[in-house]
Amino acid sequence: DESQVILSHSPMRKYARTLNKDGHSIVTVGGPHCPAVARSYGFHRVLDIEQLGQARHGATPFARYRQLPPLSTHELDTASLPVSAVLVMSDTLELGRDLQLMVDIIADEGQRRTEQASIVYANPDLTFPNEFDSPRLAGGVLRIALDAVLKEVSNGKSYTAIQMGKPHQINFDHAEQALHHQIEVHSHFRGQGLNTIYMIGDNPKSDVRGANARGRPWHSI
Repeated sequence: DESQVILSHSPMRKYARTLNKDGHSIVTVGGPHCPAVARSYGFHRVLDIEQLGQARHGATPFARYRQLPPLSTHELDTASLPVSAVLVMSDTLELGRDLQLMVDIIADEGQRRTEQASIVYANPDLTFPNEFDSPRLAGGVLRIALDAVLKEVSNGKSYTAIQMGKPHQINFDHAEQALHHQIEVHSHFRGQGLNTIYMIGDNPKSDVRGANARGRPWHSI
């Protein structure tokens, strides 16, 4: 069941009410499926960052775009709104393009709103292993790149960053709440507490570190 599955971006659901703002849009990073997931979390006026780049002719001159259908009138209207938040839900598919558009949102659009845009990052991992000889760069690189570029091109323009994903506490809190929910859903366990939660993982820097930092009732394996 959906309530039994937790991904790095699952806690974003909690921020929908505060990040949805009248007359503003939400931009997702991570692929064409992300806007639908964001809408299921309760976000409104959602646009994929590739669609945003498609709507802003000349904004990303070195990016290669897929053969996308023309944007609808609604999508064009959404793309014209100031952005209240960028949800980085998965790895960027086009680092240079997404980096340029996020710099625009934070630095150039700052005059269009009273509050600075928030960037919500789902996964802090910098590398991951695959069949290649050495680890490959992962989703956490986007935040490092954005911070470095902003420092150079906008006099260190700051923004509100919310970091999710292991080892951060927000994901462990979310998992614990989900387990409590399962206890109440299944009558066989109803009324029982959680004396021990085992975190079984393969990454000392995220799985083990996060569970150990969380403390009881968490135990890392």
